[in-house]
Amino acid sequence: MYRNNYPETKDEWWNLVYENWPDLLGILNLYVGMNDNEDINGNITLCKRGEEVERMRHSKDVRLASYINKAWRNVPDKSFIHNLPGWNLLCDLCSEDYVLLEPIYVFKFVKNWRGKHENIR
Repeated sequence: MYRNNYPETKDEWWNLVYENWPDLLGILNLYVGMNDNEDINGNITLCKRGEEVERMRHSKDVRLASYINKAWRNVPDKSFIHNLPGWNLLCDLCSEDYVLLEPIYVFKFVKNWRGKHENIR
């Protein structure tokens, strides 16, 4: 059972997905539709959406987050939603999906002791 611990790393995000997959899949089935032959962008595919989602889960494909976010967007704004098994987890996975992104280095320009600009990380 999910205990509302926000994932702080990519590994934690994926572990929560694996540990709670039946609940997440239930929400995806209800609000995304796993039997359609379309990808997340609406393009026709040769496989069912459910097969694509399973492949993404097994290969840790970050595009799975797009389907989880789509389910969140498709759910009606009703109080009963908060009683769905896995709903709190799904919300946390959506809000913390940034942990799946590769780090971006931000360079700052500073003046060195000679007064010239240089990059630092």
